[in-house]
Amino acid sequence: MSGMTKSKSAFNLKVDLVDGTTADTNIAITGITTDDELIFVGHFSTKASIATLVDDTANCSITSDGNIQSGTDTSSDLLQVFWVDNSL
Repeated sequence: MSGMTKSKSAFNLKVDLVDGTTADTNIAITGITTDDELIFVGHFSTKASIATLVDDTANCSITSDGNIQSGTDTSSDLLQVFWVDNSL
């Protein structure tokens, strides 16, 4: 049928907590592909004693299958990555 779209379910939403790194460096996210969609990337500063949470989504992208990058230096920090798995 034309005009129909694939519905998303809660099972399409994935969440990963990963270590940060220097700007424009690959950050491994198991299962993510370039066909998927970043929903939110929270930047927790600092990993040793979390004091702030900043929305870093606009600075992030899926650069290759299995990797994202942030244009922000997130060294010594944590990233919480919410993404939609479009293969489901």
